[in-house]
Amino acid sequence: NDLDDLAALTHSGSAMLISNGTDWLAQGTAAIKNSVDIADRHIKISSQNSSTAYTLVLDDDHSLIEVGTALGYRIVIPANASAPFITGTRIAIRQTGVGTVIVGTASGATLQSQGTAYTTGGQYAIAQLFKVGTDTWALEGNLQ
Repeated sequence: NDLDDLAALTHSGSAMLISNGTDWLAQGTAAIKNSVDIADRHIKISSQNSSTAYTLVLDDDHSLIEVGTALGYRIVIPANASAPFITGTRIAIRQTGVGTVIVGTASGATLQSQGTAYTTGGQYAIAQLFKVGTDTWALEGNLQ
């Protein structure tokens, strides 16, 4: 394809994502992830059915974490120093079991939620996390 036909979608330092209208080409480092969210991206679903806690990892970005335990379960948001999620990261949480899911933070991270509700509202409740700052996350959804 002629480069004149390619439209630059974003450019950040040494990274660029370009399209000819049909195909996407990423050049450079992962910095493009900071400013681009491709609409076709599918949500990953991961199931957490054992143990009592799970600490988020970078691969959880744009995912649905389903928790199907009979007892309480804790999801921990790590500090940016140990897991540098980009601002704008979204992670959904779905309680499929009868055990509630409590969302909390590791030292250094801050979680904001209306009325300080950090626990899912019951079986089949869905909540969503948004990273809104370097070490600040917002939680919304069916919470108590």
